[in-house]
Amino acid sequence: MAIGALISFIKICSFSSVADWKKTQKLDNLGVPSYSGFGIHEYKGNTYRFLVLPRFEKDFHKILEERPDKRFSIKTACAISLQMVKT
Repeated sequence: MAIGALISFIKICSFSSVADWKKTQKLDNLGVPSYSGFGIHEYKGNTYRFLVLPRFEKDFHKILEERPDKRFSIKTACAISLQMVKT
C-alpha cells in the first residue's frame, strides 16, 4: 500500500468518521473497517508502518469449523456473496 493511500485510509476510516458517514448515508453496513490506531515502529534500522483494526468475534474459517459438514449452504454462500458485492 502506498503511503498516500495509507494516509487517505487513516483520515477517512476513523471510527467516528465511518459511523457518522454511515448515519448520513442511511447505511447499515459500509464494508470498510474502521481503525483503532496507527503508527510507525523502527526496528533494526527498518521502519514499519502499522494499523490496528478491530477484530471481529468470528471469521469465516471459525464458522466453517463449527459446522458439522464444514460447508456453507448455497443460500448462505449466496447471501454472503451478495453482501460483499453490495458493500
